[in-house]
Amino acid sequence: MDIVFFVGRLVLGLFFTMKGVNHFQNKDGLIAYSKSKNLPAPGASVIIAGIIMLLGGLSLIFGVYVEIALWALAILMVVIGFMMHKFWAETDPGAKSNEKISFMHNMAHAGALLMLLQLADATLPYALNIF
Repeated sequence: MDIVFFVGRLVLGLFFTMKGVNHFQNKDGLIAYSKSKNLPAPGASVIIAGIIMLLGGLSLIFGVYVEIALWALAILMVVIGFMMHKFWAETDPGAKSNEKISFMHNMAHAGALLMLLQLADATLPYALNIF
């Protein structure tokens, strides 16, 4: 089962690493999108989110400071969900549906990250490392 866990950790880490890289590669588009959502300090928000995703993903891949990464990513997913995907405020049915899907996507990631915290040992920063 260790290999299954490792592969899952790797896939989740790659997901967040790629999302973090995307925040820098497509910074201008993401800033424009953040502005359209009335996010305060959209430029800084995109950069900070990108850093958290990139470092958090790398942390999961390499098994270092995993608990910090899990907390940071989980909190980020909840914040992004509530700040960027306010489906409850949409009046257009199509936009409402799209925002609800994005919101639930973020909440599902937050839930999975929080469940992974149960597997981390509070005293060891390398707790999820199977190398």
